[in-house]
Formats: sequence, structure tokens, C-alpha cells
Amino acid sequence: MTARMDKWIHSVVVDGIKKGKITENEAEIYEFGYTLMIEKLYIFLISVVIAIVLDAVWEVFTLCIAFIPLRVYSGGYHAKSRWGCMMLSGAFLIFGVIIARRIKAILNVCGFIIVELVCGIILIKYAPVDVKQRKISDSEQCYFKKISTIIAAIETLIGILFFCCQKDMVTSIIAISSIFNSCAMCGKFLFRHEMSI
Repeated sequence: MTARMDKWIHSVVVDGIKKGKITENEAEIYEFGYTLMIEKLYIFLISVVIAIVLDAVWEVFTLCIAFIPLRVYSGGYHAKSRWGCMMLSGAFLIFGVIIARRIKAILNVCGFIIVELVCGIILIKYAPVDVKQRKISDSEQCYFKKISTIIAAIETLIGILFFCCQKDMVTSIIAISSIFNSCAMCGKFLFRHEMSI
């Protein structure tokens, strides 16, 4: 499937070049952009299927909203292949929803704050995790760390607010998101050669 998708994307770009919509210098950028767009579409479709099967539309949506912005700025482990990425994303959503449903009954505000503090320490120490292919400059490092810290702080405050409003599921989802994000950042110690943001 990957080779077929790559061939299809390449043919779309070649067709764009023939029609004068894309220059030859832009071909590589367009191929990368189309590939990224299709990967995101696959992950979105997987998310929709998981949400429907688990009867967890708003939980999956909330998990994505809590996880993705922090992940973008803090970085962490990525699978080597597209299929590996999609499988990890699917597993994250399935286990995230299942675990959040289970812990919502036992998670109290003190437990949530402890989880967020531990995950915050990991974030401050390791974020952002740079890419083997492209090292992050000092200014980018500082900027990404600042943004990811702000996102984590906002999510913690939102979690406390929702807990006070007796919306325990949202608080549980934020805690799970923080834990999974911390695990992704710590993954650099386990999978040093597979890192990217």
C-alpha cells in the first residue's frame, strides 16, 4: 500500500508539473505535503472508526485535542513506518479511552495534580525532543519548550476546572494525554534511532 500510495502521489505531482501548476523545483515539497496530508487523513479515519466502535466520539475528540498540540511542540518517539505510526495512533486512542474510563472513578484532584506535576517535570527536562535528521536550534529549543510548557499548564488548569465541575472524564483524558506524551518523550532513551518530532 505504501509503494502504491507513493506512486500515486508521484503521478499527481508529475501531472501538476506537466500542466504548469507545479515547478520541478517544488516537486519534492508537493510530494511531501501530499504524503503528509494522506497520512493525516488515514489517522483521522482510524480515529473516527475507533470513536464509533468504542461509542466514544467526544472522548476520542477530547483526547486528540489534549494530546496533539502538546505533542507537536514537545516531540517524542515516532514509528519508522507509516503503518507503524497509524497502528500506534490507533492503539493510543483505544487504550487512552479505555484507561480514562477506568480511572475517572478513582482519580481525585490531588492524584491529577501529582500526575500533571510529574509529567510537567519530564516535559521541562526533555522537551522538545529533536529530530535526528534535523537538529533544533537553540532559539527553536527555547521557543518549543516555552510553548509546550504553556500548553501543559493550560491543560492542567482546564483539568482542575473540569474536575471542580464534576466532569471527571475530561480530567482523566487530560491525565492520560499527559502520561502518553511523557512516555513519547522518554521514548528517546529506548528508541534513540527512531526519533522525530
